[in-house]
Amino acid sequence: MKDVSLSTFSGSTAVIDIMVWLYKGSYACSYELGRGDPTLNFLQFPLKMLQLLKFKGIKPICVFDGYHLKAKQETEKDRFDSKLKNRLAAQDADAKGDIENARKYYSRCLVLRQRMVDLFMDVLKELEIEFVVAPYEADAQMAYMVKAGLAEFAISEDSDLIAYGCPKILMKLDFYGKAQAWSLEEFKAMELDVEKDKSLSSLK
Repeated sequence: MKDVSLSTFSGSTAVIDIMVWLYKGSYACSYELGRGDPTLNFLQFPLKMLQLLKFKGIKPICVFDGYHLKAKQETEKDRFDSKLKNRLAAQDADAKGDIENARKYYSRCLVLRQRMVDLFMDVLKELEIEFVVAPYEADAQMAYMVKAGLAEFAISEDSDLIAYGCPKILMKLDFYGKAQAWSLEEFKAMELDVEKDKSLSSLK
């Protein structure tokens, strides 16, 4: 991993694990969302990040998750049970006027409703920002798109993209356009250097 600036990638196309940004935006207003209060604040973070990409001359393609994989059904059930437990705790704290704990527990049971995702998609259409819905999880779709040359790199916080063989990934992107980059090509070159060093050592 190395530190990079988005400006380095000006003129290129990036695929984005957009659900991560949508979740981050939702955490900022998880109390309102948990209570069912009307709010559009969950859109602020992803739209600000997309604006940053366009300002840096990068074309974004947002990739949404599709269906859950059957292999992860048990994990999803555990998540559901945990969120249900936290939702009950949040509602109990809220009823007692304990706003601090209500906020804490609502943030732990955050769920992106389909209507929130649909609204965000409508906004993307209005802004003429391209998006796709993956057959299953976004990771595999993003890796495929980069390998197929439909994008130069992927933006995500999920290291699963490495397992899928994604050639180039940007992680930990901030509002200043700074990120950490992982390159499959550079990783392979590093492996070759290590093997070369081992071979030279064995000859001594």
